[in-house]
Amino acid sequence: MYGLGSLIIRELRLRLHIGYSETLLLGFAYGIVEEGAAVKSFFDPHWKDIGMFGVYGRWLGVNWVWSLYLTIFHGVWSILAPIVIVEAIYLKVAYKQWIGKRGLISSALLFSINIMVINLLLTKYQPSFTHYLACFVIIFTLVYIVKKLRIHDINVVKTYTSPQRYGLYWTLWGLAFFTAFYLLSVLIPLPHIPIIIGSSLGYVSLFLTKSLDRLCWSRLYRTSFTRSNNGSLIHRRDSNYTIKCRKRCYRNCYSYDVNYEDIVINILPMR
Repeated sequence: MYGLGSLIIRELRLRLHIGYSETLLLGFAYGIVEEGAAVKSFFDPHWKDIGMFGVYGRWLGVNWVWSLYLTIFHGVWSILAPIVIVEAIYLKVAYKQWIGKRGLISSALLFSINIMVINLLLTKYQPSFTHYLACFVIIFTLVYIVKKLRIHDINVVKTYTSPQRYGLYWTLWGLAFFTAFYLLSVLIPLPHIPIIIGSSLGYVSLFLTKSLDRLCWSRLYRTSFTRSNNGSLIHRRDSNYTIKCRKRCYRNCYSYDVNYEDIVINILPMR
């Protein structure tokens, strides 16, 4: 499921021209599909990996603490991280479609069959129809949000953050995530607090991922701008908007001028 899920979401990211933050939202949707619809661990109190979370924070037949943290976990580590890492390594094909329309449809069909097989054969536990309905309502809501929130529709003056500092932010976020999930859930008897902290960490992950779209060393950022005749940076999809950046922001950087129709990458050194 992980490979097909990542591949499908990555191809949708290119076809919809969305940023990494929207990709993370689709990753959240993937987490709900896997844990809610396929293995049903969101609802099964006896799921093999759930441990204390089958009781802790369970209400109305839902393992709330487990559901929240697994949704965020899959969004970040199962979907977003593999896509970002692979595209960073293989830059020349980062903005090319790896599979065609038929391949995407076939992958989606195989993914759907995989979900049904796992749902029916992995465990005998079956949630109620209301639980399944709630899962798909949330999934379609996330997809709707992704279609409405496009990275190239947001005009913001960019600031500089080094890759090392940005990596440190994610490291601290990961430590906070696992601490809140495993440690606070054991120490704090009230499940409301881990849920509030988990929701806050989910928002922070979206903020950090949106920042990745906007940072000057992010490829998506660089592909979104071109130089005008007077040398200023102009957003490719909004020629009336001029981006002002600090000079150090482009030290030893390049502008990857992407033609989305031909998917051709030309490397232009920035002065």
